[in-house]
Amino acid sequence: MTGYPYTALSPLQRRRRQWYWLFAVAVILLFFSAATYSDALPDLPTLSTFSRLRYCRNDEIAEGSWVPAPVDGRTWARLKVSAGYTCHDNRHALMCFTSEPSELPRLAAANSWRWQPRDCQLHSFDAAAFVRRLSRNTRQGKKGSGILFVGDSLQLQHSQSFECLMGDHIERDFLSDYEVGNFSLEDGAGQIGFVRTDYLLQPEGWKLLMPDEEEPADIGRFVRKWTHMVEDKEFVVVNTGAHWGDHAPPTLARYERMTKEIISFIDRYPHITLIVRSSVPGHNDCSRYSAPLIHDDPEMHNSYNWQGFDLYNDIWRKTLEQHPKHIFLDVGATRLRPDGHRMPDKDCLHYCLPGPVDWWNRLLYHVIMGL
Repeated sequence: MTGYPYTALSPLQRRRRQWYWLFAVAVILLFFSAATYSDALPDLPTLSTFSRLRYCRNDEIAEGSWVPAPVDGRTWARLKVSAGYTCHDNRHALMCFTSEPSELPRLAAANSWRWQPRDCQLHSFDAAAFVRRLSRNTRQGKKGSGILFVGDSLQLQHSQSFECLMGDHIERDFLSDYEVGNFSLEDGAGQIGFVRTDYLLQPEGWKLLMPDEEEPADIGRFVRKWTHMVEDKEFVVVNTGAHWGDHAPPTLARYERMTKEIISFIDRYPHITLIVRSSVPGHNDCSRYSAPLIHDDPEMHNSYNWQGFDLYNDIWRKTLEQHPKHIFLDVGATRLRPDGHRMPDKDCLHYCLPGPVDWWNRLLYHVIMGL
């Protein structure tokens, strides 16, 4: 009978075959175990885990959760380093600690969280990279550098947080607690300015003061002219909402006219991108909270005119749909942050710095770096 000759396996070959069989059995057992107990093993790596390497689109950054990210809060100096703050201490912006050192544990707790969008990731904040990005037009000989922040006291916090995060790269000056200020970044990244104007328009007549118009001598402290400061900027970041009072139909109609007037003005400058930061309401009884919420509760935001904030945001979204060059910066993640407010139960709208407001700048960084 013809056929293939039988050849006995050597001892080494037999051991190799045994190992192959053991490996195959182990893989099969692992597969069935994972299929059976996947609900009990939520931390096993999955394809969705690796999909988070994709950077978030702008419309995805507000969906997610706050995850623990402990900081070193043993001393104020250590906390500042952990938070990435390199600004000086002698300022109202940092009053939560500098005016009351006993607040350090609460401040450390409020900074021990990071925002994680769902199924995507943010660009990691890098102050040096931000300087390089903001100086790009200067290097290329194009018009426009720096950022102008315009809005109310929450926008002042936004700009002061930006200053503290960029402190190592400031060439000169600093923001005060007054209504108008600016500082210069190094390497041609331009000036960072702030103008306090609670409505963006003048409430007398609800009109925008143009660059060539004189600011009235009796102008209010918190409705300053800002249009003359935009021409040399690349980005103008605005917000208004907290001072608009009720959200009755006449108010909403006036608010909508304001959004269109602001965009019409900015569009005179093709090199400028308008970034509208969303309005985020405060939280009732905020002293009760020492950590972020898992889910938002609209009933927590029913004091003052906070319930109107979502309506104002919707108006901006609708207006910006017709102007895709400009951007809606959704910082709704802080709706889940009843902790970290500046004066619990006395001021449950503003936040301590460093604190949740810093994430407005991390999200701003993500949006700008993605352009």
